[in-house]
Amino acid sequence: MKLATRLALLRERIGQRVEGRAPDLPDLKLPSPERLRELHDEAARAAGQVGVLNPRPPGIHHQAAQALKRAVERALRWQLRPQREFNAGVLAALRETRELLAEYNRALLVLAQAATQAQSAAAEAREQVACLERIFSGQPGALGAPGEQVASGPESRDSAVRTSAQAIEELKSKVASIDYHLVNNVKHLDAAVNAVQEGIWAYRKQHDAQHAAEMSWIRARLAESRRADRGPEIPEPQSHAQSQIEAPFNPQSAIRDPQLPGFDYVHFEALFRGSEEKVRAQHGEYLPLFEGRSPVLDVACGRGEFLRLLRERGIEARGVDADATMVAACIDKGLEVVRADAFAYLNSVADGSLGGVFCSQFVEHLQAPQLVRLIGLAYQKLRSGGLVLFETQNPECLAIYSQSFFLDPTHARPIPAQLMRFLLEEAGFRDVSVRYVSPVAPELPQLPTFGHSEDVAVARWNREAERFNQTYFGFRDYAITGVK
Repeated sequence: MKLATRLALLRERIGQRVEGRAPDLPDLKLPSPERLRELHDEAARAAGQVGVLNPRPPGIHHQAAQALKRAVERALRWQLRPQREFNAGVLAALRETRELLAEYNRALLVLAQAATQAQSAAAEAREQVACLERIFSGQPGALGAPGEQVASGPESRDSAVRTSAQAIEELKSKVASIDYHLVNNVKHLDAAVNAVQEGIWAYRKQHDAQHAAEMSWIRARLAESRRADRGPEIPEPQSHAQSQIEAPFNPQSAIRDPQLPGFDYVHFEALFRGSEEKVRAQHGEYLPLFEGRSPVLDVACGRGEFLRLLRERGIEARGVDADATMVAACIDKGLEVVRADAFAYLNSVADGSLGGVFCSQFVEHLQAPQLVRLIGLAYQKLRSGGLVLFETQNPECLAIYSQSFFLDPTHARPIPAQLMRFLLEEAGFRDVSVRYVSPVAPELPQLPTFGHSEDVAVARWNREAERFNQTYFGFRDYAITGVK
């Protein structure tokens, strides 16, 4: 049997199979459920009127008639109940019928789409078989542009086959190139979307922290206002009654600058010190140092972040601060805090009665004589083995001068760690140790390094640049500890 005859039989069989699976479809007219919806709405309105009294105008006769109707309605309520249930069932059946009709219409549309796709596949299969017939019979239009002819004979057929294979390979190459570029574009788009999402979450985290700080300040202000309505006194904790005083405000040792009467330090600290959660996280690493050293006194306790950490760890602690708003906020949290001048309060504490003294971001507000006096009082009030910890800004870090230290108008002077070590040792503390905390944010400028290099000059530059960055752009704060 000749090849052309075989191709003709093949085309006929394909056509029969495809036409048997995808017959021609007449115009598809779907039934509309609109009339059924209208009937359902009319029936619902009629069913809603069963047992309902029609309104009547005012008047004694109409009122009597209305009362009679209500009596009859109540008497017949038991008899109308089956009718109402029947009406409800009919309405439900109408709704279900309408939904089934809509689902039936959707199924018909799906079947119509499938039949259309099958007809398209049949037409494509017929065209492919016809193309094969033209290739192997030498008919025009088998390959190439319209109007071109393919010569008959084995060599012409082989050339046509090679040309077709070459076109297919070129098409595959183009598809692979498009796929490669598409994958790369998707990767870049995904990275860009991730970067935008990370930026959004970082902004949201910053906004949430600022919002929490603002709300904390507002709550403190409201608490202060409520206490002002009740009177000027702030309730004092019941324990340590002998140490609970309301000392006069001493400008020489006050936490706040008396020359700034309109300066709201609570709001300032909420904006620039950071959220309470951030400060708690920074102070959390100090907790192990105070294990077994109860009671602990937090001097200038502020919002009470470290006092809350000590309470959660089960360490007895109390605090003192000169700011009424901060003290009120601490008392609202259930913390044992007294409003008093730090020096007056320490003078009232019995000698050798404290296991620990904690003081964060306070000494930079003091002049040199007050700093020496504070260290001496801490040593005097600690028992043997007691621990003192002072946290303050690190003057070796150049970033504090442009970012934080001079931002606070109540700061007096930065205190180098070497000076604090000298003062602690002179007061009698032993095992004095300095730890650097609060790493500088990575976005601040630093000297660049150039990676590993065999060049001596480059290696020296890298080494000195790393030392410079670590020393002058390493840590904003330091904490110094000493043991009595």
